[in-house]
Amino acid sequence: MSTAGDILAIETSTERASVAVWRAGGVVFEAAFESDRAHNSMIFARVQEALEAGRDWALVVVGTGPGAYSGIRVGLATGLGVSLAKGVPLVGVSSLTAFGGPERYQIVGDARRGVSFFAEVVAGRLLAEPELVDSAALPARLGGQVFTLDSVPTFPGVTCVTPTASALAVLAARLTAEEIRELSAKTPEPLYLRAPFITQPTRAGKMVTAQ
Repeated sequence: MSTAGDILAIETSTERASVAVWRAGGVVFEAAFESDRAHNSMIFARVQEALEAGRDWALVVVGTGPGAYSGIRVGLATGLGVSLAKGVPLVGVSSLTAFGGPERYQIVGDARRGVSFFAEVVAGRLLAEPELVDSAALPARLGGQVFTLDSVPTFPGVTCVTPTASALAVLAARLTAEEIRELSAKTPEPLYLRAPFITQPTRAGKMVTAQ
């Protein structure tokens, strides 16, 4: 990264969440915790520890998923709060890239209802948004090193991994000043596999669901 300073990383897309601090040369602090995918009851103590471990803040990075909806939202809200309080940029990076994987790999996951998602990563970046694929047809597309963030692999030959704040921080440290400006120009949003469902009231007081 062209700007000197510490990076705070927050990764909350899975049951095992983590917070880390990166400083020139590597990660100087990391704390992991588990709280059944909500994380709101434990994250603030870990972030406070991270802030005490840091010094001259330059950037906040948050994992955007895909993953647990409530966990990701908690991480994003926390990152936004720190970004505003410290006066530094906030960027989002997909959790699918945040586990220290090889130069090139495929990553898959259960999207439920007989559907899986599929994505390819090169040099720590998604080549495209995750694609929804019929689970029965997906094995024919797999080749090379394949990973999943699921706790149990859906297909043979797939390796289970967990995204970490330390890996997220390392990815953020590679961003150029221009990339940080572009990414921080808008507030990061969760990486949805499907459009979120929204419940709206009707005139009669009944609730309807829209997609």
